[in-house]
Amino acid sequence: MERFKGSRLFLYNFSTAGHALFDTMLLFYAAKFFLPTAENIEQGMIQFVPELILGVIPILGLLMVFGRIVDALADPLIASWSDRSTSKFGRRRFFLIFGGAPLAISTALVFFPPFAFTTMLNVIYVALIFGLYFIFYTMYVAPYIALIPELGHSEKERLNMTTAQGYFALVGAGLVMIGGPVLYSMFLKDSSPVGAFQLMIVILSAIGAVLLYLAVISVNEKKYSDAKPCAVPFWESLKKTLKNRPFIIFLITNMCFWFMFNTIRASVNHIGQTLMVVNEASIGYASIIIFVGAAVFFPLVLFLSGRIGKKTVMIIGLGVFAFLSVLISFTGIGTNPDGLTCNYVTSIASPDRQTTWVGTAHGISSFDGKVWNYYDKDAGLTDNSVTSIASMSDGSLWVGTKNGISIYKSGSWSARSEEDGLVDNHVTALTVDNEGTLWCGTKNGISRYHNGVWSSITESNGLVSNAVTSLACQADGTLWIGTEQGLSRFDGSIWHSFTEQDGLSDNHITALAIAADGSVWCGTKNGLMMYDGGSWKTYTKQDGLTNNYITCLSIDKEGTIWIGTKSGVTFFDNTRFYPLTVAPALQSSHITWISIPENDKLWAGTMSGLSYIQAGNVQDYSNTGPFIWALIIFALFGFSVAALLIIPNVFISDLCDYDTRKTGERREGMYFGVHGFFMKLNLGVSFALMSFFYSVFGKDIANPLGVRLACIIVSVVGILGIIVFLKYPDKLVKNSSPKKK
Repeated sequence: MERFKGSRLFLYNFSTAGHALFDTMLLFYAAKFFLPTAENIEQGMIQFVPELILGVIPILGLLMVFGRIVDALADPLIASWSDRSTSKFGRRRFFLIFGGAPLAISTALVFFPPFAFTTMLNVIYVALIFGLYFIFYTMYVAPYIALIPELGHSEKERLNMTTAQGYFALVGAGLVMIGGPVLYSMFLKDSSPVGAFQLMIVILSAIGAVLLYLAVISVNEKKYSDAKPCAVPFWESLKKTLKNRPFIIFLITNMCFWFMFNTIRASVNHIGQTLMVVNEASIGYASIIIFVGAAVFFPLVLFLSGRIGKKTVMIIGLGVFAFLSVLISFTGIGTNPDGLTCNYVTSIASPDRQTTWVGTAHGISSFDGKVWNYYDKDAGLTDNSVTSIASMSDGSLWVGTKNGISIYKSGSWSARSEEDGLVDNHVTALTVDNEGTLWCGTKNGISRYHNGVWSSITESNGLVSNAVTSLACQADGTLWIGTEQGLSRFDGSIWHSFTEQDGLSDNHITALAIAADGSVWCGTKNGLMMYDGGSWKTYTKQDGLTNNYITCLSIDKEGTIWIGTKSGVTFFDNTRFYPLTVAPALQSSHITWISIPENDKLWAGTMSGLSYIQAGNVQDYSNTGPFIWALIIFALFGFSVAALLIIPNVFISDLCDYDTRKTGERREGMYFGVHGFFMKLNLGVSFALMSFFYSVFGKDIANPLGVRLACIIVSVVGILGIIVFLKYPDKLVKNSSPKKK
């Protein structure tokens, strides 16, 4: 029997990047794709499946549990089949050949639900594809890792193999967590969020498929393994495995460890979006830090495993992870006294040109040029999620939120809600006409406030859709209402509506602005529209826009149109379009609001902070504290991740040798299969529990309690794992006598 080394060993280990890529794709992106935050949905993501059944049971969690049950059942069956296989391709290699391509295809199909809206039909589809994905994942991975004790014939060789595989697992995960956001951001410039997401998934799946087959090329079991097919029947092999007490102790501990890792790994997107409040690129940086940290700690974990033992290193890894999980839950829990308290800007107003009010996804900040003040629910807001701001002639500031209107006057707050006459508490837009009448757009129509009296306008009155997105008033009092299904105009007595059939480039209106000459400028998801009173004209990227997805509009005193898009700011001087170039660059290219208090000054709100622009120079305001805090913690997670990627498979290999010495049988596949069975159930449970906390307690910037609680549960599970693993008989496993013949 030849030693397995050199380029063949390298290629075999490198294939770990392939199955790590697919595992990370599903865990890292399933929650982001099927549990989009409120902010993601506002940007164009689709809620493909309902969140809850009976108000408390998370559907996505059920889907993941279902898939993991299918996978878990497949694990011991495929493992036993692999142990007993006599295929001419090789006992394990047969499964690598016929499991790789279906795994890649089924992974991609998960993210292509057939219906572009929320429906239980998508739930059925995803359940079926999840089942296929998990079967093929097991078909490839269980035989793959069963090769470790067969190709590595000593603890040193196995540690070296699992260490190399740990590095390559980071490569695969990094391709997803780092390369994925880069691809998504690139595709998002010319595609919808869903389309960009799916293109990213297809490319990553193709890369993963290539990586999987590196092991097929390199492994020749006849030359490098002396393992023979096992004749023990399935049920007898399963019973023997489950009676191995040291294996059960290790299994429970490793389940705790992977529960922790899987929950944090699946939560990275939501931690980034809701606690750190950063953009996709910055979330990618957080992912880089995790993997760089793990790579840095690999040599230390390998050294300590030889010096103080694998058991001690495993316990330290569990303890470090548990402690850091509590710390990460505190990310962004305080305010920022020296600047913007939340980076996701939703609205800006400068009613007196002295104080600028900045609405965000987590409260409202005011800035007088020197001092920042912050207001949230505890200070008097009806809700932390601010959507719009308007000022009245009496000096009061009206703030629209997702739970009513908050009014700031003379240093105190008051509230207006459905009980006071609002047609709906979810406010989306506010504007004040020349007569001092406040118009309030909501998710369920319009409310008008005049002389202390509220009245409502809905589709029954002539509105094209109740889902209002934007409002604007002309000098003559004509009200323009943007909705998700078209545009309406109301002159006080007559309604008129416009849709794609009337010349709009898209029915989903995103922004409105009225020019001094009375022309109406309308932003959509598919270009900029101008109405001159008789016809519509469309402007797109071909005319000079930076992106066809318009996010906000503003017009200065000179008549220049300022257009915010998903790819920066463009301005139009009624002759041509110019991209705004400033130094340094804006906090984010995804613009959310533009305010022009004076012609030579401009406030640009983004998804990642606020920028003040004057004479081509930029002053940025953001809250960087949560980002820095989280990066440090993610880096320290590296030690535990390194331990998790290196040590467990060596423990199982030791336990396989222990079993062989006791029984004289080679059942590596069954041990890895049973381990996989419980790991898959464990992953389903962790995902279901995470989904429960997200859906019940909150996963949005305004209410991130569910994200924090999921991190805290991780710590509790880690402590349980330490208690159990203290009973692991390490010396017994290593020093047991072989079976006497």
